[in-house]
Amino acid sequence: MIDNVGIRPAERLVAFEVRSRKIGFVVFEGPSRLLDWGVRDCSCRTRRLHKVVAKRVRPLLLRYMPFTVVMRRENQYLSQTATRFRISMGAIKREAQRCGVAFRLLRPKARKRFFAQLRRNTKHQIAQLIGELFEELSWKVQPNRKPWHSESYNATIFDAAATGLFAFAKEFNPPDASRELIATTESFRRLP
Repeated sequence: MIDNVGIRPAERLVAFEVRSRKIGFVVFEGPSRLLDWGVRDCSCRTRRLHKVVAKRVRPLLLRYMPFTVVMRRENQYLSQTATRFRISMGAIKREAQRCGVAFRLLRPKARKRFFAQLRRNTKHQIAQLIGELFEELSWKVQPNRKPWHSESYNATIFDAAATGLFAFAKEFNPPDASRELIATTESFRRLP
């Protein structure tokens, strides 16, 4: 992995991916270094969901003190009810505000267009790209699956990482975001 010389702690970002019973997260320090990643279980009744999500998210924000928290504006998964998503998003936003961290929602269509420019149109292709960029996640990439197979448990990690990469590309080079990520990908491939 490349050591990020000159990266300030102010360039730390946490990306979340919310599902109905779990939350995937990735902590970035700059666009090319991961500090932490994982999945937090949030299986509980809807009445308690706000407290459970806050309890799972707060330690991450206090430990890493990112400059911003990002997540997708909406989620298209059938198992995800709109109410549970809205409650989870509200809990994450409130915890970010309590910790003094900026909170941003990103449009899923813009993220999809961004990865389409990189010729990565499917979730599997995006996960493979993330596995190539971050070797610590490469062993978690799910093999290409049939539509009737279940998504892997770790898929939320890759969705969160994709959101984080898109946020960095949009932040640092809005007009040519894809060129920035392509250059980063090529630099990783040239490493011994």
